[in-house]
Amino acid sequence: IGANNNAGNAWTDLSINPGGNVLLSKVSGNVGIGTASPGAKLQSTTTINTAALMLDASNYSGQDQYVHMDFTNGGSAHTYSRISNMTNATSWAGDLVFATNPGSSQGTSVVERMRISGQGYVGIGATSNVSFNGTGNAKTLVVAGSGTSTTVADNDVGIVIRNSDTTTGNTSGLHFASYSGGGANQNPIDASIVAIHGARTSGQYQIGQLAFLTSSSINA
Repeated sequence: IGANNNAGNAWTDLSINPGGNVLLSKVSGNVGIGTASPGAKLQSTTTINTAALMLDASNYSGQDQYVHMDFTNGGSAHTYSRISNMTNATSWAGDLVFATNPGSSQGTSVVERMRISGQGYVGIGATSNVSFNGTGNAKTLVVAGSGTSTTVADNDVGIVIRNSDTTTGNTSGLHFASYSGGGANQNPIDASIVAIHGARTSGQYQIGQLAFLTSSSINA
């Protein structure tokens, strides 16, 4: 354990291993691991392809057990959001879970909003995956919600694909591709659903069109 004298002034920094493995700056209060000049309250510096931070629980023993990182106000008085690693039903698989506080009152209760499963499935508003008609393979992405709207144009459970450039004739789309390896033509788009955004008139919505496209062998 040593201290660092800055240009002959009073001792300012405290370090474990004066070479700079762990350093506490008296001036800023920042803690540096692997750096002698931490730029945040805690900075861990390492080389590429190595772990800069590890959250470890040595006693995982079943499903739905977790270690989490909270974003709070006033210590434990209020939790805004949480990122958790949760054990999966599949042996040794881990889910990454994102949760937020709906904000109705101060407290630590958070609600799960998105989950990436150990098998690579993504659920937004869904904690489990689904399959078509209850059979077949699970789907890679599930977007779920609880909406009460009965009008087509005002449904509140859905996905929005938005082009922020409102120039007339611009497009945005949903594309379906297959992948067979590397190379320029090995990740082709086989089919697309494309929206063509029309002119914007003051006080009115833009006129929109949908185009359905499919590939052919000529495009290969």
